[in-house]
Amino acid sequence: MTDKDISQMADEYLSSIDDEVDESHKEELRGKIEQGEEKYERLVQEHGKDHRLAKKAEEVLETRRSELNKLEEQEEQLGTAREEFLQEVANEFELNEHWLQTDIVEAVTHTLVGKKESSYKLFGEEIQGLEDMEGLDEFDRIERVEVVILLAKDGLDQSEKVSEQWERLKDSKSYNAFEAVAEHGTQTPKEVAEKLDESKGVVNGWLKNPTNKWDRLIPFYRPKKGEYGLSTTGQYFREHYYEDGDIETDETEIEEDKTVDKEEDSSEATEAQTTLGATATQSSATTDGDEDCFPR
Repeated sequence: MTDKDISQMADEYLSSIDDEVDESHKEELRGKIEQGEEKYERLVQEHGKDHRLAKKAEEVLETRRSELNKLEEQEEQLGTAREEFLQEVANEFELNEHWLQTDIVEAVTHTLVGKKESSYKLFGEEIQGLEDMEGLDEFDRIERVEVVILLAKDGLDQSEKVSEQWERLKDSKSYNAFEAVAEHGTQTPKEVAEKLDESKGVVNGWLKNPTNKWDRLIPFYRPKKGEYGLSTTGQYFREHYYEDGDIETDETEIEEDKTVDKEEDSSEATEAQTTLGATATQSSATTDGDEDCFPR
């Protein structure tokens, strides 16, 4: 495909996302249709299908069904446009002057991470123009290109490398730091440490280890010295793999332990009261028995 064709695909894709479907509106419409169908059936049962109220209700339902169908078709078209553009990224992507044009970068990043970005964040660094790659070895450039291609292939279910790296992240201590950055944005190690109630030195290691040592699919990048944000890979993880609250922090575990302790204390207290009650009842019964056996 020529550069002109890629630019055209990017423009068409960006135009299509301007008409992106509002999921909440779609669900609200579905709910109204379901409720309307119930009301329509009731009107038919009570007044007959040819009654003017039943006919009016049927017209309202048809209008709402038509609107929902239109939204679903629109959503399907957007999905098709995204898939076609992703395939082009998987096949043709390069970090060259053409692919670094603003509109193409925005289209590529939107297909990958769900929002338009003006740059790629790869291997801990931001790439917005050719000048950002000066001094890079050819193989370094190839590996950066490969990251974007792997993400595109994951979106098309054509590779398992990204999902494997996600599992690696989830199984590592760095996942705690990832959650903090994913939920709160760019952070310093100190800020992450405060959120996780952990030492700055430990958290610094969690952030640095994947950034400096992991191969290709690195979740973090450094917007400036002493700060960590999500790389394009990290943003992809957050958009397609991460679920809020995945991590059970020490604080959560402590609260759960407290709850268990309270339940145990409550249970013990109940048992004690039951025992005391039983003893009192037994004592009362014995006393009553004594009174019956030994008249005054």
